[in-house]
Amino acid sequence: MKVHKRLPLQHVLRQWDERTEASRRRYRNSPKGKAAAEKRNTEILRKQRSLNTSLDVLADIIADQDKLMLWLKSFAQDADDIGVTFSKERLAAQLEAAGYAENEHVGEKPEWFNTRPRMAHYIVGQALNCLRIGMGPHPITGSFVDKYFALPKGDSSSPNAEVCQPEGGKKL
Repeated sequence: MKVHKRLPLQHVLRQWDERTEASRRRYRNSPKGKAAAEKRNTEILRKQRSLNTSLDVLADIIADQDKLMLWLKSFAQDADDIGVTFSKERLAAQLEAAGYAENEHVGEKPEWFNTRPRMAHYIVGQALNCLRIGMGPHPITGSFVDKYFALPKGDSSSPNAEVCQPEGGKKL
């Protein structure tokens, strides 16, 4: 777009907006634009169905930390889309009722997270923080869940389970 230096700024901005909107409209009405919109709608429907199903089974798996971690990893992936909706307040209330707390274990040193229960409470605490500010669990949740499963399986009944010790008895 060529602009004459004597044109008022508001005129230039209005012209830019009009041309940009006309370009968007042409794309939306083109075969390529319609195909992209259909693909996006299909993706949103798939993610929404997945979230709805996940929320329906949460009560059945919430007491099993391993299942909850897998659930949360999958849920975070689908929830990270502006096109899907779910009650963040309801999900947060369910997690809190199961004994998790927002921002649990925040501030602990990395080496402190050496048991699955501690890591699980931290991960869910971070998810709760996201839910309380109006967003789904952060997409990085999946990488923390992977770290959870890299820890040795042990007593998962308490978030304060004893520190795991490698051979030789030295603390991690």
